[in-house]
Amino acid sequence: MRSTSKRFVTSLAALGCLLAFASRAQAAPCADVFEQLYPEGGEARVRSVQGEAGNSISYGLEAEFNIQKAPGILDWYRPSSKTDDQWFAMSLDERKNSLSGGSGSGLVKTSRAPSWLKDSLSSDPGGAELITNVTDKLEEALSWVRQVEVQGGGDGGARSKAFYWQGNVAYKHDGAFSRNNKDGIDGYVRATADYAQFGKLHTGYQAWQQNPEFLPGKNLGHGVLGPLNTEKLRDIQNEIAASSEGRNLTGYSHYIQGTYFRTWPYGPGRSGAEVRDAHKDVYVLRRELRRLTHGLEQGFAAYAPFKSLSVLDETAHFNQFSAAVQGMLRGLPSAYDGPEKFSVQAGRFALPMRPFESEYPTALGLAGDAATQLQGKITNARAEYVRTLEALAADSTMEGKVKLGKVRVAIAKFAFDSGIYSALDSHFAGIGQRSAPAGR
Repeated sequence: MRSTSKRFVTSLAALGCLLAFASRAQAAPCADVFEQLYPEGGEARVRSVQGEAGNSISYGLEAEFNIQKAPGILDWYRPSSKTDDQWFAMSLDERKNSLSGGSGSGLVKTSRAPSWLKDSLSSDPGGAELITNVTDKLEEALSWVRQVEVQGGGDGGARSKAFYWQGNVAYKHDGAFSRNNKDGIDGYVRATADYAQFGKLHTGYQAWQQNPEFLPGKNLGHGVLGPLNTEKLRDIQNEIAASSEGRNLTGYSHYIQGTYFRTWPYGPGRSGAEVRDAHKDVYVLRRELRRLTHGLEQGFAAYAPFKSLSVLDETAHFNQFSAAVQGMLRGLPSAYDGPEKFSVQAGRFALPMRPFESEYPTALGLAGDAATQLQGKITNARAEYVRTLEALAADSTMEGKVKLGKVRVAIAKFAFDSGIYSALDSHFAGIGQRSAPAGR
């Protein structure tokens, strides 16, 4: 009866994902499958990593925000110089106006704050950072996200009004799990990094089609939110090796768009992963927390084929462009000219030059016409991208910011036309469909 129930849940998930994907451009079938496997509002329970009963999976959340844009949080935090009675005698507007800027510096919990929050807010370049305590129940973590969103003035839906989210999932690495899943974890990091970056570009291109004033691909100019590259992959592989040997590294490397596996922040004897591609997209945060949970429960073997993927080499791949294109890309203005001003990350625009067509069909297990079709999409999309860049490089009259916008649209079009994001999304959904968590 239990196996029949699992097949029924999986079938519902598959049907739901197809209907949702057809009706919601921003949605992904992968997310719907894993939502069926780990429903929000379901029974909150402790889960363990594969083969290690008692090695519970733990969760923690971080939300960066400007207090002026989420003043409801001032019911939960007050200046340390005031008592609760003094703070709550003030109106919410008075409390907000009494604070200079949006920083969380010096703010501590009030008696109205939930017990699962840290005792004080932290400061962040964007203002404040709210950090939760650790829970060993996924359902609790998901409910905390909703509570923070509503308290901050949002609706608890797919898009945050004020918060930029990161999520962490961790476990003890003193058993065999990390050692037995080295290749799978490596493949997971590579595949989900592509999924994150191509997802931003794919959905960004769809948004641009609806509103040409929107420009996709802004993260490509962000100093700490770029695609996985050779430098960051080396760091991650060192972390995976240390975890497999039961060691913790020191450091601070974690700056990518995607999921970053690491040992250094979770305490002695622990490893984990940080979800870094959610930002204001709560839908993505929930999806990634669920899929990481599934990988830890079931093992990451299904992702091992993706270990064969290359990553962006910002020198070698960039050098595949003509000298004119290289000069044009290096001369583009920054997409960030406010408080977070970053220099131009020209090498990131070489992402389409990776040999996707020779890697992805094999990693996805495609053969015959399916493999040929994907290869054709990728090579045609790259050829169009290069032609567009050559034309932009030849235009000496176009203003720099206009040219930057056209480059960003061009790389987003490559991502959309290549079909890589859709192929990954369907493949990840299949992984969820084939294996329901134990006990479901």
